Amino acid sequence: MTLTTAVFLVVLAAALPLVIFIILTVWVVRTVTSARRETATAIDGSNQLIVEHLRNIIERLDRIETQLNDVPE
Repeated sequence: MTLTTAVFLVVLAAALPLVIFIILTVWVVRTVTSARRETATAIDGSNQLIVEHLRNIIERLDRIETQLNDVPE
């Protein structure tokens, strides 16, 4: 084994775990980012549904108030 081959193998042995670590880190970051995005989308949809229900409740309360105002004392 020549010196060049030995140096190459040492560099390769040192770089391989680093490359694996970088690949796994990128994968984890993408997965977490995607999950956060999906969660945010679900929360946004839920919030919109809540707002719609609140508007319906307010409309009903306004109608009830109008009816109560029309009742003579």
